[in-house]
Amino acid sequence: NPNSTYYFEKGATESESRFVTTGVNGDVYFIFVDGTVKKMSIKEFSPTHQFMYVDIDGNGKQQFIFSDNNKLYVYNRDKSLKFEQKFDGEIANTLNTYQVSKNAKYIGVSPLGSDKIYLIDNKGENVKGFPLPGNSQFSMGKLSTTLKNSELNLVVEREDNYLLNYRVAISESE
Repeated sequence: NPNSTYYFEKGATESESRFVTTGVNGDVYFIFVDGTVKKMSIKEFSPTHQFMYVDIDGNGKQQFIFSDNNKLYVYNRDKSLKFEQKFDGEIANTLNTYQVSKNAKYIGVSPLGSDKIYLIDNKGENVKGFPLPGNSQFSMGKLSTTLKNSELNLVVEREDNYLLNYRVAISESE
């Protein structure tokens, strides 16, 4: 699938190390360093789906994150659905993850045509204060040394090509 990155997962031994990606219909492929390939089917997705393989809840095990059309899906390793969220617009090339501290990871989406950006916690809930106005992928980090520990800058484009710089406070407990 052209919208799927290859993720490398280091195993306990070299023979257990593998690359993870998806095919055009959403099948997950595990490509081991010895050339062995294993396929896992979770759900059928369109050829334009996006895929990420990230430990979103800090349990030491990556989850399967898919976006397809206007929906976000997060599956656990056992293929059980962790959460799903529907948006007003398509999530085309706007899916990202953000690690704001050692244990806090979030999913960011900016659905096309909605002029909204979302930051979603590992339970599938919008972080307090979201959605915010914006219409592009966004970046988060500290742009100033005067910010408090829990504060970050979030930079996003708006419809008229201006950049917005939000100051957002995110706690690890969210």
